[in-house]
Order: sequence, then structure tokens, then C-alpha cells
Amino acid sequence: MKFLRTCGVALILLGGIGGCGLLSINEFRPVAYYDLGSVSPELRYDMHGFSIGAWSGALPSTRRLIVRDGAQHLEELEFHAWIQYPPQLLNAFLLQTSGNAAGTRGEIIGELRQFELDRARRMAWLTVLFRIGDRPAEMRTYKQEWRGGEPGDAAAAMADCAAQLAAELSRRTAE
Repeated sequence: MKFLRTCGVALILLGGIGGCGLLSINEFRPVAYYDLGSVSPELRYDMHGFSIGAWSGALPSTRRLIVRDGAQHLEELEFHAWIQYPPQLLNAFLLQTSGNAAGTRGEIIGELRQFELDRARRMAWLTVLFRIGDRPAEMRTYKQEWRGGEPGDAAAAMADCAAQLAAELSRRTAE
């Protein structure tokens, strides 16, 4: 009986010591958040009577930055995230760049098809399917070189892709 009690106490002590190792405090690392930038007055685009409608997207439902490292390999960056999900992020950017004007000629709606950072090719890729008013839908891809090696540099490249889209929408609505 004394032997069982001694073994029991030893097991409790070993469990306590082992448990402390499992509960050790790791270094805290905050998440860095990114958006497509604040829109300066020179980045405002006239949408010529069209308003920005809802944008959707069937992309991975994550706000973390996703980086392509090869043909079939995607990496989700644990400590780097977009401030919103990519379709909402693009929609907010387009609303800002257009001044959120009311549309008398119709809406510009779209679907985000690709919102990807490609580390291997050092490129940001943005592919959208959009419709201006009752015109036929169009698919466009915008790309921008990813300069620098940090996730913030990749976010800046994606912001440049979004600005290319806003500029094209402005040109197309003028037709």
C-alpha cells in the first residue's frame, strides 16, 4: 500500500513538472495588418455617372496573406493579414477611389477571381470579372512586380493592381 502511495505521489510530481513545460510562455508576436492604402486626391477616378456596386469572390475565406511558392504550393502567412476579406477590401478601395458617387447611369459590379501574391515570380496578381451597367461582363488581370522581400511590399504591389483596375474602370465608364 505504501508502495502505491509513493508511486502515486511520484506520478503527480512528474505530471506537474511536465505540465509546466507544456504551459511555458512563448514570445508574443503581433499580427501585422494590411490594406490597399488610403486614397489620396490624385488617386480619385471619375466613374462618369456609374456607382460602385457589390463585389464578391470565391477565394479562400481567410484574411491572412496567401503567398504562392510554386505551381501547387500556397503558404498562408500566420502573422500577416488583410484588414478585411479580399472582396470587401477591393470594394472599399473602389468606393474610395470613385468618391462613392451616386450612379445615374448604373452600377459597376464584379467578382474577384484571383488575389494572389506569387513569391516565385515576385508578382502580385489581381483578376476580376466586372460588369459596367448593362454592358457585357469582362475579365481582366492586373499584375505588379513585388519589390522587396517583405509582406508589406507585397501588399503595396497588390494596391498598385487595385489602382490599375480603378483607372481602367474610369476609362471604360467614359466610353
